[in-house]
Amino acid sequence: MKGEKEEQIRQKVREHYGKVATGGKGCGCEPQSSATCCSPNQAAGDQAGALMGYTSTDLESIVEGANMNLGCGNPIAIAALQPGETVLDLGCGAGFDSFLAARAVGPEGRVIGVDMTAEMVAKARTNAESMRAENVSFRLGEIEHLPVSDASIDVILSNCVINLSPDKKQVWRETYRVLRPGGRLAISDIVALKPLPGDMQEQVAFYTGCVAGAAEVDPIEADLAASGFNEVAVRLRPESRQMIGQWFPGSGVEEYVASAEIEAIKPFVYLQVPEGTEWIAEVRTKAENYMKNHGNCAQSIVAAFSEVFGIDDPLVLKASSGFLGGMMHSLTCGVHTGGVMVMGLVLGRERLEDGTDGLYQIVISTQEMIRRLNDRLGSHSCQELTGVDFTDLRQAAIFSRSDEHQKCFSRVADGAEVIATLISELGNQGELKL
Repeated sequence: MKGEKEEQIRQKVREHYGKVATGGKGCGCEPQSSATCCSPNQAAGDQAGALMGYTSTDLESIVEGANMNLGCGNPIAIAALQPGETVLDLGCGAGFDSFLAARAVGPEGRVIGVDMTAEMVAKARTNAESMRAENVSFRLGEIEHLPVSDASIDVILSNCVINLSPDKKQVWRETYRVLRPGGRLAISDIVALKPLPGDMQEQVAFYTGCVAGAAEVDPIEADLAASGFNEVAVRLRPESRQMIGQWFPGSGVEEYVASAEIEAIKPFVYLQVPEGTEWIAEVRTKAENYMKNHGNCAQSIVAAFSEVFGIDDPLVLKASSGFLGGMMHSLTCGVHTGGVMVMGLVLGRERLEDGTDGLYQIVISTQEMIRRLNDRLGSHSCQELTGVDFTDLRQAAIFSRSDEHQKCFSRVADGAEVIATLISELGNQGELKL
């Protein structure tokens, strides 16, 4: 398998698990006496489930046929799922972990299962109908290209699937993309303890059997960190060797791989305020250009600072659009409202549980920003600055095409400079805790 192209590997994995889903003989490691990642032998299902960490209640509460014993652990046990959360199950198979997750998040929560094998998705959907599971849906797709919206998921589960991907870096990037800020990974997977012998690396059965594609711990941790995750943890499960030894009896594979729990968190905001003062001119130019091309004062301010600070969360920019051009152009200037958002990004707390100790700092700093903006621009009122009543749509339309509108370009640029200068000063004073 080592010399195979990525799509060839995916196709062999897809074919293998398609046969497993339909009950055909798809495993390349027969004969087998256990139900594991390689084969859904139901006779040994209870034993395999116990070895993976499931309780008898877990195993008995889900419709027959959903638990195909294709995992290597129990991601639900480490996910700490909460009612109302949205969960994504990567490589969901027939839906066993998805259904357990659906029970945990309750009717107000939602679970999305994704699998690249059409036969598995069909089986999962049939199981969902049998269970009348209304808060679960299943989608056909690859985990390297998830059919899921940006920043829409609270928790990602996966059970013995990521090792099967020929492009694991892309999988981690995709998980980061679809998680909301503060979202988390709760994954069970096979990891390599040391390089596998050449014969194991080349046999298809060892790849589709969740062995040959396993990555070592250090690269997994490095790839997760490079994708943007914080609090990365990969914990080996030594007790898994008994289970893994049954996958390929007599091969000694348990000396080379083990099951592991993988956890990580997508930070709320990845904020990098540049050192020095050179960046002030850069953010001024970016804000002015955004205003010229897109015409929204608040969003132009937020977009410019987000780009310079390294914030790539689309929800930040989306939230700023609510201010429009100064709260519908009739109240506070968009430079001011955009500036308030920027100060929140720099100084604000990420969680309500973080307490109120830092709120005094943001109040004082934001008041100082408003004072400086008023001095520089002359007012905080959009109507006073432009002389236009934007509640009159005719006046608004005329203004948007006039030379007077171009004065807003310089106001946005001046405002960005004022805000950036204050942030730079706070950093020099040691007031920023980033």
